[in-house]
Amino acid sequence: MFKVLPVTNPSVDSITPEVFTLIVQPESERERETVLLVNREEHHVIREGVLLCAHVTFHYQVISPRSIGSNNQGGEFSAAYDCGFVQNDPWVRLTSASVNTGGYCVVDPGWLAGRGIGTYFMNLIVQWVQQWPDAGVMPIRLLASDASGKNRKRRNQFYEQFGICFNYDCEDNKSGSSRPMQARDLSPLLEEKLETLSSKVIQKPLDAQMSEMAQEIQLLEMEVWGLKNQVKQGYAEMERASRAPFLWAAATRWTKFWRGY
Repeated sequence: MFKVLPVTNPSVDSITPEVFTLIVQPESERERETVLLVNREEHHVIREGVLLCAHVTFHYQVISPRSIGSNNQGGEFSAAYDCGFVQNDPWVRLTSASVNTGGYCVVDPGWLAGRGIGTYFMNLIVQWVQQWPDAGVMPIRLLASDASGKNRKRRNQFYEQFGICFNYDCEDNKSGSSRPMQARDLSPLLEEKLETLSSKVIQKPLDAQMSEMAQEIQLLEMEVWGLKNQVKQGYAEMERASRAPFLWAAATRWTKFWRGY
C-alpha cells in the first residue's frame, strides 16, 4: 500500500515537513524561478519527562538555476529554547541554535536578499518559539556595520514586522538592542502579509517539485528529439540539392506552388 514518505509529510507537532522546496519567484521576465531545497533539523533534550532545551534550524541550498556551476550556495536560519534550569527563567532566541550565542539573520547568497526568504523563515521561527509563550526573548543586537545604504531600513523593518521593538543608539537607527519581551508578544505575519509573501516565495512538497521537474525534463527531451529530426531532414535536403540542384530547385518551386506559398 502506498504511504507518504515521512520526510515529505509534516508531523502533527511540526509546522513544516522535514524536507521541502521553496520556489523563489524571478525579479524580471527574463529570469527563471529559483528553487531552494530546505531541510528542517529539530532537536529536543528531555530529562525525566521535562524538556530542557530545543533548537530548530532551517538549512537551505540553491538547486536551480543560478547555482549551476557554483558550489554549495545556501544558508540557514535557527532558533533555540532553554527551560531555564541554568538561567532560572525560560528563554528563546530567534537568531541562533543556542540561547547562549547571539547569532544573526542573513540571506546567502547575496543575490537572493530582498526576495522574501528571510521573512519566510523568520515567520516559521516565530511560530516555533511561541510554543513557550512565557519564555523571554533574548535580545537582538543591531550593528552599525550592517546598516549600509538601503540595508538599514530593510533590516529594521524585517524585525519590526514581527512585533520586535528596538532601543536605538542613534538618530539614524543604525544600531541598537531589542526591548525585553516574551514569546507571546511576538507577531507572526497576518493574512494580508502572508498573501504578499506567497507571491514571492512558495512552499512546495519535495515530491511535487520532483514530479514537475521530471515532466519538464521529459518535455525538453521530446523537444530535443524534434529538433534533431529537423536537423536530420535539413541535412538530407541539402544532400539532395547538392546531387541534383536543378531538379531540387524545380521540385521545391513546384511544392511551394502546390501549397500556395
